[in-house]
Amino acid sequence: MTMYHTHHIIPRHMGGSDDPSNLVSLTIEEHAEAHHILYEKYHKEEDKLAWLALSGQASMTEIKRMRQKFGAKKGTETIRNNPHLCIKGGLAARNRKVGIHDPSKLYLKQEGGRKAIIKLLDFTRGSVWMNNGFKDSRVRPEKVDEYVQNGWSTGRLFSPSKVLNLSKIILDFLLSYRFSHNQKVFPKV
Repeated sequence: MTMYHTHHIIPRHMGGSDDPSNLVSLTIEEHAEAHHILYEKYHKEEDKLAWLALSGQASMTEIKRMRQKFGAKKGTETIRNNPHLCIKGGLAARNRKVGIHDPSKLYLKQEGGRKAIIKLLDFTRGSVWMNNGFKDSRVRPEKVDEYVQNGWSTGRLFSPSKVLNLSKIILDFLLSYRFSHNQKVFPKV
């Protein structure tokens, strides 16, 4: 029994749609050859990968590795063409902190701009960490009583600094234990 694949006449990576007029049913060999022809004509990496995978010229492991390389190359080109996307601590980072991607906060982009974002970041100043046993959140001082009435308590569930301090205490204990029992601190492997 012959197996058929659905092939996009204009591939989706080149702007093609899933419209029935853009789809054709091909055997696996024909599908591989179609991607080979597209690769020879347009030199698109996506078609090369599809051709190699469908024709069995590359294993799935090799295809995955090639896709990762291609994705990295594509990401590098995107950053090269849009350097503002990679500036740490830049406007994009501040926008993420504020949640500017949220449509309800779109006004920050249109009105007020950077000053409004900095003002909104001031929300975290003076706020208190609270948790309900499952989730922790920062709460403005004026809302602490309301949260306490709903069963919340002050403090975080997970604090990176607490974990770091605990790790230091455990390490100190282990080292002192080994020294007191004349054991090597770092045994040979």
